[in-house]
Amino acid sequence: MQSESHHIRREPTQDLRSPLTLIEEIYVLLLDRGGGGIVNVKERNVRYAFAGAALMELAKEYRIDTDLEHLIFVDPTPLGDDILDPLLSIITRVDGKTDIVYWIERFSAPEISNQIRRRAAERLIDRGIFNRDPGGTILLDPQISRTRRYTGIALPYGQDVVLRVMNVIFSEDIPTPDETMLIALGDVCGIFEKILSKSELAERKKRIELVSKLDVIGLSVRNAILTVRKPETKDKMLRRAFLKPSPGTYHKRPPLVSGSLPLLG
Repeated sequence: MQSESHHIRREPTQDLRSPLTLIEEIYVLLLDRGGGGIVNVKERNVRYAFAGAALMELAKEYRIDTDLEHLIFVDPTPLGDDILDPLLSIITRVDGKTDIVYWIERFSAPEISNQIRRRAAERLIDRGIFNRDPGGTILLDPQISRTRRYTGIALPYGQDVVLRVMNVIFSEDIPTPDETMLIALGDVCGIFEKILSKSELAERKKRIELVSKLDVIGLSVRNAILTVRKPETKDKMLRRAFLKPSPGTYHKRPPLVSGSLPLLG
C-alpha cells in the first residue's frame, strides 16, 4: 500500500502581503487575546474548525466542489501551498464517491488537524501577526493588538478579522463569501460563545444563523460538523436527515482504518 505520509517543508509558500487564508483567519479568531493560545473551546471543535477551513480553502481554489452532501474532486493541480497540497493529494487518492462528512472526520483527526494548526501558526508568525513567547505560547503581536491592522496587507483584508466578523454580526451589511464561511465555522465550533457576551450572543443569534446559511460551501461544512459531533438530543433529527441517502443514489464513505491516516509532516 502506498504510504500516505507527507512532510511539511519549512519554506515560504505565499506572498506575505497576500490576504490571510481561511485557515489563518480561523486561527486568529480562535486566539485568546488575553492569555495567548486558543480560547477555551472543546479541543474537538478546534480540530473541526481547522479541518473545515482547509476544505473551504480548497473549494475557493476550485480544487474541490461541494453541495450539501457530496465532495466532488475537480482539479489535481498543486497550488504550491504546503498545507493544501498534501490534503489535495490525499483526496485524489481516494477511489469512489465520498461526502463532506467523511472529509471532516478525516481531516479533523489529530494527526492532520494539529499539523494544519502548527503550520498556520508558523505562517502567522512569519507575517508578524503572531508571536511565540519563550514557553512556546502563541500570542497576538502587540502592534496588531493596538492597530487592528495587518502590516503590509491592503484593506479591507488587512483589517483584523475579528473586527470584520463583528461588523457583519452587528450590522446588516452584506458579508463577503469569506466572512460568511468564517461565521459559519465560528458558530458551529462554539467560538462566538467565547468571544461574545451571553447578551450579545442572544441579541445577534438570528443574524449569525442567517449569515451562516448564505454560502453553500460554508453551509455544507457547517452541516457536516454538526453531523460528526457527538449528537446531542436536539441534533439527532438533523443527523438522521443529513445522512439519509437521496432516492436512487449511492454514497460510498471509505472506512476509517486505524493507523492509516495521512500525515502532513
